Amino acid sequence: MKAIEFETQIEKGIIKVPKRYPEFENNKARVIVLAEEPTIIHEKHSQISEKDFFEVCGIWEGKNVTKESLRAEAWRVS
Repeated sequence: MKAIEFETQIEKGIIKVPKRYPEFENNKARVIVLAEEPTIIHEKHSQISEKDFFEVCGIWEGKNVTKESLRAEAWRVS
């Protein structure tokens, strides 16, 4: 099996193989598509601090929960 790599635009479900690869003309091929995904940045969420996280999580309300206390609990030897 021979592999090649190239970039192309898929139009109406058709992938055009560049002419520089004539050996692939009229042949069966296995295709793997690696498509770029649009980058979506949610500015509001990217600026959330540790303090904001604990304020949003009502489950922690009224408890003294910090990174340090969570780590200490996780590493506590029983």
